[in-house]
Amino acid sequence: MAKNGLLNRLQRRLLLLGAREPLRRTGQLAAVVAAAVRTREPGQDPATRTFQALRIHVNQELEEVVADAAAGDRAARRRAAASR
Repeated sequence: MAKNGLLNRLQRRLLLLGAREPLRRTGQLAAVVAAAVRTREPGQDPATRTFQALRIHVNQELEEVVADAAAGDRAARRRAAASR
């Protein structure tokens, strides 16, 4: 399934639920996600990847990886230039 289709299904379910009452617990969000998403891995909760994506976004983990990779690249270039 395309990511956009999944996102649209999640958005619709969250908007419908949010119109009734706000989500106050992670279990409520997990139930919404489980209703909208089918897991790809047998035995894995359908909300696992959604919560992982939320954590990555909130903690800005991808930005940290990019910054660390850029810093490593700069250091490697300096070492290479110094050894010439």
